[in-house]
Amino acid sequence: MELHRRRTGLIAGAAGVVAAGLGAALLARLAGLDRRVPEALLILAVVAAVAGHRPLRQALAGFDRRHQALAAGVLLALFAGQFLGTKGFPFVSWRMYGAVPGGRPTVYEYDGVRADASSVPLSPSRLLGGITANRFENKLAIQIDELRKSSNPDPQVRREHEASVVALAHRYNDAHRGAPIATVVVTKIVPPSRAGEVLWRIPVS
Repeated sequence: MELHRRRTGLIAGAAGVVAAGLGAALLARLAGLDRRVPEALLILAVVAAVAGHRPLRQALAGFDRRHQALAAGVLLALFAGQFLGTKGFPFVSWRMYGAVPGGRPTVYEYDGVRADASSVPLSPSRLLGGITANRFENKLAIQIDELRKSSNPDPQVRREHEASVVALAHRYNDAHRGAPIATVVVTKIVPPSRAGEVLWRIPVS
């Protein structure tokens, strides 16, 4: 019973502190203050709620002064990364999903065309899998952007891009020898539209 009351009190106290922090952060936001001010208030509220946990305080009190200073230094460095906007891991900003990216995203799709004119989507994630697929897709996107931004693109970039696309088609053909791909169509799509713009067709030798 006593343990239950302690847990209830801890949860209620933490909720109260966090609620107070939310209220203060909202008022700071409405007052037009720098966005780091409400963030700081929220963080302090969470830290205060955690610090109110007696076993944690007792554990920290058991550290010697050097380790207490080290823990405080790491905590301050983490907060500094948030408020100063540093980019050095692990002391980085926590705003990974805190802002909507500007502009409209561009998606590139790759469709294999067989000899009978039927088509099949070439998905690097299915043909390569995992991190390799992500790197490969990023490489293709960089190549396409490089080719599209210039009226006279670098022939070397063009050759590397075509070789990359053909390698993807060969990966598919290795698993589908009865119906190989003869051409790859590279298409640009700007969501939410599904109507794509065909950029070029690359023959698979």
